[in-house]
Amino acid sequence: MEPPSYEEISQQPPALRIEVSNPPAYTSSLPSTPPPAYGDVAVVSQPAPVPIIASCLRESPALVVCPHCQELVTTKIKHVAGKNAWGICMTLSLLFCGFCLIPLAIPRCQDVVHLCPSCKKQIYVFER
Repeated sequence: MEPPSYEEISQQPPALRIEVSNPPAYTSSLPSTPPPAYGDVAVVSQPAPVPIIASCLRESPALVVCPHCQELVTTKIKHVAGKNAWGICMTLSLLFCGFCLIPLAIPRCQDVVHLCPSCKKQIYVFER
């Protein structure tokens, strides 16, 4: 099929034209006020952190009151092999002898010991 000729196209009505008017000019209706002085400063403070109970400690460091030195501290954590890690180790030694020590190297299989950074004493042990 061939396209229409120039004469056929020129006989059709012209395309619809839409007239666009310019938008109205911007006028400010607000009164001009100077900015506030630097002396008017709002002070925003965050609430003080709330320590948690030692028995609620999990696998991450937390803010607690040390039961030994009575200081508000963020605990230091240390992973140690617990019952869960040794149980998995024994099971793997029966099934796959070469892989039995893997649970002793994976932190998710180990217990988490929370220590006080001030007095270096143990606060809580999270057993898995």
